[in-house]
Amino acid sequence: MIDNRKTYETSYAVHQFAKLNDLQAPEKTIFEIVQPALSRARMLDLGVGAGRTTVHFAPRAKEYVGADYSQAMIDACRERFAGDPYRFEVADARQLPFEDRSFDIVLFSYNGIDYVPHEDRQRVLREVHRVLRDGGTFAFSTHNLDNAPALLSMRPSIHPRAMLRQWKLRLANPPLREIASRDWIVLHDGALDAGGGLETYYVRREEQLRQLAAAGFIDVQVFQLDGATAREGATDPWLYYLCKSGLTSSPRVAVPAASPPR
Repeated sequence: MIDNRKTYETSYAVHQFAKLNDLQAPEKTIFEIVQPALSRARMLDLGVGAGRTTVHFAPRAKEYVGADYSQAMIDACRERFAGDPYRFEVADARQLPFEDRSFDIVLFSYNGIDYVPHEDRQRVLREVHRVLRDGGTFAFSTHNLDNAPALLSMRPSIHPRAMLRQWKLRLANPPLREIASRDWIVLHDGALDAGGGLETYYVRREEQLRQLAAAGFIDVQVFQLDGATAREGATDPWLYYLCKSGLTSSPRVAVPAASPPR
């Protein structure tokens, strides 16, 4: 069994993430949507990696906190942004060390939510909901299970390495007929293999919407990799979700009653 956190601690993984600076097209769409509120917002950037999204979001946020469960990634961020007024914290999204309703915007980019076990995924969503103010914004991406047939299909190639990689992926994963019957599944998709590899969570859109509703999120928008609203049956390798934190059933912060007029 692959230890995803251990892979993210490797110098190889940090180096690969440090080379990235650009926003993906759906991230640009989401950035344009949230930008008017950023100057007044306290933002939490989960799974911040080596700071790819920091470059774009942090300068525009009122307050910015980057978090990752990899100490190596946080060390890279602190070195890269030394002198900037941003905070970087080692934190596990399953148990966030932040107070209730302490952020206006939470971003969990580049499929970071996909590297915890299924049983912990709902914990992550509940934790994000907890630290968001009512009506706060949550944006994240997750691997799309409808892309699995394309990912694992055998395609003719004149390149032996490409054919070998395809065979390795097929042998490392369940049969396609089993995958077709699932709403979610964990796959070995070849990500960061040179650093130890990752086990990656893939989920169908309908199941992801169900998980968000169960955690208390509303007003969900879904974007495909070209930045447009996701069409029905989209088979992009991953999709981006943008949603709002619904009202909590009971207040988590006590508000004193107003004094009666004298």
